[in-house]
Amino acid sequence: ERLQDIQKKRDAQNRDWQRVLLNKMVESIESRQHRVFETRQLWWQIHMKMQEPDFCNMLLLVRMKDYLEGLMFRRKQRFLTADGYKSIVDKIYFDARGHLVEPFVALKAVDSEERHKLF
Repeated sequence: ERLQDIQKKRDAQNRDWQRVLLNKMVESIESRQHRVFETRQLWWQIHMKMQEPDFCNMLLLVRMKDYLEGLMFRRKQRFLTADGYKSIVDKIYFDARGHLVEPFVALKAVDSEERHKLF
């Protein structure tokens, strides 16, 4: 029971950190006047960040990248507002609660195969 409690706290802290990372990426590309940014710019920022070994297995980054791909390819959505982005992050953040990623399982390999099947 104690180990489960420790795991829950660690999971929440890790998701919080990933959420901060996503918010920093948006702040770097967001237009201050209009609070609107291009979906592909955020996708590219996440894609480049995931090329680094420390960030490739982060669950929220993988899910956000998948979500943005869906917006770009299926819905042809080119722009996101700051409020729309916040709602997406909240949804992904709360959906990821309780989902653990094993440290040595590469998320991007499995996800890329599934994406190729879709497209």
